[in-house]
Amino acid sequence: MNTELTKELLSRLDALAAKLGVAADQLWAILVRQAQIEAIQDLIVFAFWCALLVTWYLWLGRLTRLGGEKEKEVCELEGMAFAFASASGLAIGIYAWIRMLSIPTRLLNPEYWAFRELSRLLGR
Repeated sequence: MNTELTKELLSRLDALAAKLGVAADQLWAILVRQAQIEAIQDLIVFAFWCALLVTWYLWLGRLTRLGGEKEKEVCELEGMAFAFASASGLAIGIYAWIRMLSIPTRLLNPEYWAFRELSRLLGR
């Protein structure tokens, strides 16, 4: 890091530590560990959504095979449920994918993530 960035980081870290009543070095260590914890949490959430997507795909395949045997009202209700589940699944999937993009930063360079988080916390 360059000198100006280091000074800015230390001043922000001291300001946040003063607000929280802890030493700046303790706060920095906590933020660096938190980067790795959040990366692991996001990996678990992403794996969950992948499993849910596979389950949804298998259920949809079963539903289309049985579609000819069902009455019209039941098929319409399932169609509305399918549309709602697809739209919400797409929205949540996009959110999960965006979160997934930051995992390498949190695992490979947690100090950078901690600096960004510190900047966000201090409103800059």
